[in-house]
Amino acid sequence: MDRFSRMKGRIRGLRRHSAPGNPPNNGEYSKPSNNVQEPANTSNHGREASNPSNNGQENTAGGPPKPDPPPDLEETPSEPPPESHPPPFPSGVKVLHECPDAVVDICFVHGLTGDRESTWTAEKQSRPWPETLLPQVLTNARVLTYGYDAYVVRGEAALLTGVAGHATDLLTDLSTDREGASASSRPLIFVAHGLGGLICKSAILLSRNKVEDSLQSIFNYTFGVLFMGTPHRGSWMDDYASIVASVIGLATPTHKGILDYLKADSQLLESIQDDFWSMIRQLRENGRIIWITCVYEELPLEALGKLVVPQQTATQEGYPSLSIHADHVKMVRFGSMQNAVLFRLLGELRGWITQFEDEVKFALDPKLLRSLAGCQQSLAFCEMDDRIRDINRATSKWLLEHLEYRSWNDRDRSLLWIMGKPGSGKSTLLRHAVENATTKRQPNDLILSFFFHGRGTDLQKTRLGFFRSVLHQLLCSVPHALPGLVSVYQERCQKRGAFGEKWHWSLDELQDFFKSSLPKVLESHSIRLFVDALEECGEEDAVELAGEFKTLIKQLPPTASLLHICFTCRHYPILEPDLDHASVIRPEH
Repeated sequence: MDRFSRMKGRIRGLRRHSAPGNPPNNGEYSKPSNNVQEPANTSNHGREASNPSNNGQENTAGGPPKPDPPPDLEETPSEPPPESHPPPFPSGVKVLHECPDAVVDICFVHGLTGDRESTWTAEKQSRPWPETLLPQVLTNARVLTYGYDAYVVRGEAALLTGVAGHATDLLTDLSTDREGASASSRPLIFVAHGLGGLICKSAILLSRNKVEDSLQSIFNYTFGVLFMGTPHRGSWMDDYASIVASVIGLATPTHKGILDYLKADSQLLESIQDDFWSMIRQLRENGRIIWITCVYEELPLEALGKLVVPQQTATQEGYPSLSIHADHVKMVRFGSMQNAVLFRLLGELRGWITQFEDEVKFALDPKLLRSLAGCQQSLAFCEMDDRIRDINRATSKWLLEHLEYRSWNDRDRSLLWIMGKPGSGKSTLLRHAVENATTKRQPNDLILSFFFHGRGTDLQKTRLGFFRSVLHQLLCSVPHALPGLVSVYQERCQKRGAFGEKWHWSLDELQDFFKSSLPKVLESHSIRLFVDALEECGEEDAVELAGEFKTLIKQLPPTASLLHICFTCRHYPILEPDLDHASVIRPEH
């Protein structure tokens, strides 16, 4: 038996069961109902992967009944008969929607006290929306849901497997399902609620270090993660424990046990957070993007009286976020396609799928994929993002509300010059503008930036460095738009040898590639380009680059996509005759 089979067949951590009358609720922290429901005959609405924890069994007619809902928080549950035994927890992978010609797998992962189906099922609906609504819009997606026993009940301390254990199970079960469906190399998107997001992070990190191809494929083919109410701060876990205990109403001894467990795990969770975001940044620097969007709740949970995962905890700097006018439980439940929030979420997922369909074409050709990665590395340089990190972060809301900025942002093609004296705060303004644009980015928006640095390396203060950086950003986001650049790299490496030793990129050819690629990029993406401290590349180059910006705005063919260019520069009278159509903001005025 190979290592993978042994892992698949291993005995999982001790399972815990709720006492009768106290089964898992329908979502994270939902206030329990005291209406006892009769067991219903259910059909298998989707194929379920084999799972050792529940022997691959579904509750069907004639099988064990579904567990009763938990008691109301204000009531004390009666003691169950000693001979009662709860049914197995619905765990493992279940296929909610098959798609013979699928181009993507979308896997839903519930949170603490959740359930793989009812977490995603709206009130008065019998089936989860990923099964009934999502396939209507994302017609080329296979839809999966994953369940794990992560429930905490009154009167019984949970024998929790822990985040790492659940992550290992997710990795094993999901890779097994995808291998069985001949889908190991199919792009994968996770949609995770609450603690499920931490389990997804841990599973991706585990997959990255696996030797077996099937297990490593989860890391290799994860293209996006939609976090819904997931805490992205490890130190928050101490509060998390208190929230769980207070909502479920644990008795004192058990309350202490749960607190101790979660607090003991908080150091591990903080490590997972740090390792995950470090991995994401490293992948981006190496030319691979995992799309991430964070969704946060706006309303407090009634049983708690406050937000379960506040905005500052549920969002991550530098990544787009969406708000949902609902509490932590209802934020993942949709009953109709008329729901505006669901429309936005599906639009986000559809945008990701459009992006990576082109990337998959590269992935199917190993030789082309290697050339793409090599070309990306040839454009990148170590100090590329140093300057923006050195600039103090400050909130400059007045810029976003400025009439000229709003006008620039609303037009199809527009150029904005933030003009000011040295020390007037231009760089701080631009950093804030970049971060705001990134946070509010739509799926098909590209946010490009370059911050010139007059005291930095040659590449930090020249047009060559500028074009290398922006082409690197474009190549990472839309590789299909620059096939000529990749071909030139591939050909030169074959004929001349290694980049950096036998040959280098020239300014003229990179400038030409940039100009020629934009029409192709704008067919499917809008572009916002931010350039700081234009004068620090020298007067002649500053004039040249400013003229190039104006030409792009005026001469590029019209498309449905937007092209916005914003740059900062000191008072350069020589630029003004060439930039008569540019909007101007003067911070000191």
